[in-house]
Amino acid sequence: MGSKKAYYADGTETDSTWFENDGIVNKSSMYGPTTGTNGPDPIAIYREEDLLIPGQWFVMGEYQSDHRKFIGHSLDDEEFDSIKSVFIDHLKLLQSLPE
Repeated sequence: MGSKKAYYADGTETDSTWFENDGIVNKSSMYGPTTGTNGPDPIAIYREEDLLIPGQWFVMGEYQSDHRKFIGHSLDDEEFDSIKSVFIDHLKLLQSLPE
């Protein structure tokens, strides 16, 4: 992660703007899909006071963490509690979505 180019179906390639990551995915992907296949992709910055809309891509912000730690590798107790809190908060958001 963070140092290899990828290639699109048409032969074009990504550039170094795709290398920076937030600890989980590259930051370009983190900001949502941009294909526009079905019109403009709905992308918004997540704000706690806003209504969550099913099908809307919300940018949740950045976490400064090694991606291995973010998925649970080599954590001390404090780091584990911090990461666990992030996941629990996110699960609560998902549970709040209408069915």
